[in-house]
Amino acid sequence: MHILRLQLLTNDIAATERFYREVPGLKVLDRSDEEITFEAGSTRLVFRHSAIPHPVYHFAFTIPANKLQEALAQMAGKTSILSLPDGNPIADFAHWSAGAFYFYDNNGNILEYIVRRGLDNAEEIPFDASRICCISEAGLVTDNVPALAAGITGQYDLPLFSKQPPQDNFTVMGDDHGLLILVARGRHWFPTTIEAAGFPLALTLRNDKGQLHELSLGQD
Repeated sequence: MHILRLQLLTNDIAATERFYREVPGLKVLDRSDEEITFEAGSTRLVFRHSAIPHPVYHFAFTIPANKLQEALAQMAGKTSILSLPDGNPIADFAHWSAGAFYFYDNNGNILEYIVRRGLDNAEEIPFDASRICCISEAGLVTDNVPALAAGITGQYDLPLFSKQPPQDNFTVMGDDHGLLILVARGRHWFPTTIEAAGFPLALTLRNDKGQLHELSLGQD
């Protein structure tokens, strides 16, 4: 599954533009007073202005499999990296064959740079924003995780992620190329103590059969 477009809300377009230009270094593709679009590899990341107070999301950027330490060193010079419960900056998700680190954007969103070792995407080019592969995770918040998972399977023909057994408060759908992270309202976003709350989002995805789908959640 591939996430082609992810649309989120922000209370401040100007500050969001400044953060994404200066910290991850994303290219701006389009901008108006109400909306801004960034290039994140093969994904278009869109923020729309909203008066809804403090919308907070979680999403992840996939980077080349051999670039985690290089990306961490770069980002640590620009922003604060979140510490994990053990005090380390890098999470090792052995059962996902992945590693990641986390940081906040200007909106308080929990961002993640992740490497997925099952993907053949290592490269020797020095890392910068142009080497981001895509947005490969988007968090969806719901009061009923199993019901949302069943609905997504039925409507969008997405499988459960084979590397993560489903749980009542946490289920992952898709594959290494793209994942929907379904979490129960109130569950903490790893590695923080921020409780997940539902906010409107929209995304365009392509499933493994090549079918394009539009998914939107108008939560809260």
